[in-house]
Amino acid sequence: MFEKYMDFWDNEHIQFRLDQIREDLADSVEIKIYTDSSLIRGGTSNAIISIMGCGWYVFNEQHRNFRFKGKVEKFISSTRAELFAILIAVYATPKGSRLCIFTNSQVAIDALSLASVNPRKAYKKLLILYHYNY
Repeated sequence: MFEKYMDFWDNEHIQFRLDQIREDLADSVEIKIYTDSSLIRGGTSNAIISIMGCGWYVFNEQHRNFRFKGKVEKFISSTRAELFAILIAVYATPKGSRLCIFTNSQVAIDALSLASVNPRKAYKKLLILYHYNY
């Protein structure tokens, strides 16, 4: 699974950091992940600026803590940023570990629930969202 997404992030530093976190968590069985996103809009009467961010905080049973934060580009909703935070956190955890994800976004929970119940329908919706952003 991980090889499929190796070039998902443009920034090599981000890729290296996520891979490093996954290696550091390799012996973890249970991992708790807290995600969050933010959307800040501001600007002048001539231009509106939107800045989106996402981040997460991970800790395991050995009380090792890791965190990640970043700017989200080409995603113009807090729900998409929250889902992106979840995606990045899952990517940064080792295969076979048990994840417990805490989020304050009911829409993100609903989207993930749909994906687990009906992956084909969720995939189609994800394609629509993907094409909408480009």
